[in-house]
Amino acid sequence: FLFYVSKNAVASHHCLKEVNYATDLNMPLLSVHIEPTTLPRGLRLAILDRQAIMKHSLARSEYEARLRRAIKRQLESRGETEHAPSPVDERSVRKDRIHVAISSSSIGEAASTAQTIADGIARYVSWIGGIYRPHQKRAGIVDDQAIAIDYEIDVKVSRTNDSAVTSWFVHRADTAEVVWASQAEEAPEEFDAKCDRIAETIAEGAISAIADHEAQHISGLPLDELNYSHLLLTADQLNYHDPVRFAERLAVLKRAIDLEPNTGLAHGMLATLLSWKIINGVSSDAAADKFTLLEEAALALRYDPNEPFVLLAVGTAFCRIGEFDRGLGLIRRAHSMAPTIRSKDELARSLCFAGKPDEAIPLFEEILATMPAGHTFPYVRLAIAYVQAGRLDDAVEQSSAGTIHFSGDYYSWLVHSNVLALLGRSDEAHAALAEARRLLPKISLATVIERTEATYGHTEQQRHWLTGGLRALMREGET
Repeated sequence: FLFYVSKNAVASHHCLKEVNYATDLNMPLLSVHIEPTTLPRGLRLAILDRQAIMKHSLARSEYEARLRRAIKRQLESRGETEHAPSPVDERSVRKDRIHVAISSSSIGEAASTAQTIADGIARYVSWIGGIYRPHQKRAGIVDDQAIAIDYEIDVKVSRTNDSAVTSWFVHRADTAEVVWASQAEEAPEEFDAKCDRIAETIAEGAISAIADHEAQHISGLPLDELNYSHLLLTADQLNYHDPVRFAERLAVLKRAIDLEPNTGLAHGMLATLLSWKIINGVSSDAAADKFTLLEEAALALRYDPNEPFVLLAVGTAFCRIGEFDRGLGLIRRAHSMAPTIRSKDELARSLCFAGKPDEAIPLFEEILATMPAGHTFPYVRLAIAYVQAGRLDDAVEQSSAGTIHFSGDYYSWLVHSNVLALLGRSDEAHAALAEARRLLPKISLATVIERTEATYGHTEQQRHWLTGGLRALMREGET
């Protein structure tokens, strides 16, 4: 008998009856705690001597390995191993997911630190979630030998009195082809405090490199030859700002849902895609798209209610269509379960959607302060938050950085142009607007103003700060 322990479960009369029935029949009972929960006295006595797994405190790969071992022991004790069903939700061990083994190759004093970073990478890969499945590899042995590993991440740490260097490489498990290799150097006195951030940086970069590598191999294949993971990868590679690409992305996600209708990932991605269509005013039938969005969001939460990737996707979709309480609640929950830079960034952006820049700004500033060397911060997001809050001097610093680091992004130039105009720097504002027009010749300032105010402008003052400069430039252009 498998009992998933949560606050709702222990408060449910029906759940307690099922546990009592199982113990009355002396059935093997395994409790899996999905969140910290205080057990009522009667329930605590009933399962006191039974095995328990604290899922909420384990990385996904470690939890799955423990669950498999525990159920295998229970079945073996009952002589049922031969015909036993798979002990784990089949989605966690599917062969068409991308399985990644993480190991450390350091020796001596640095071995412990390297293993800490490797453990952190596994945790972040599981939190980033979706189609990737992390596995620990120690002494050359993967924690689940029944799974065919697709990629391996190896980490090495070397320390001297002057520096601490972390190096890593990602390679295909079958061909040993290296798809990404890099290193980071830190001051020795700061290194231990930064191990977790280094692990997250490696996990993010590794998944991005793996996604690009997989996309190259499946490029050009018809949709009916792609598995679920490859369909989601394909969808993620399609730029949905282009109407043709948007339609293709929609078709790919629907194909993925056809393949696995009871998995929440594609449903969540589809809800997010539709929310982008609605918020940018390119929906020909916003009411119908919103109805479909809500349906897909409900399905995503039904099938994967504890998957951070799904919670982020659905929460973002809700915030984009103005369902701020529901959306922020889901995003905050995802961030509490998987506190990543990605979830912090999504929370900050959604707070801006909700017109709460004072809450968003500290989150963006935390991300910027911890951004490793060589990584680029999305400056225009912080610029928008500063503009919402009326902090124009801070905003122009960030919007300027955005045009430097993202010189091909027309929207960064528009935000910069607006702030410059508000600050009375008219010539610079016109030059920035001209660059935005060069990048996107068909741009409509009236549409940009309308969508920006609808997305971020919750008060008259916010709307003035967000678009007042562009309005002035547009009036000047008319005269």
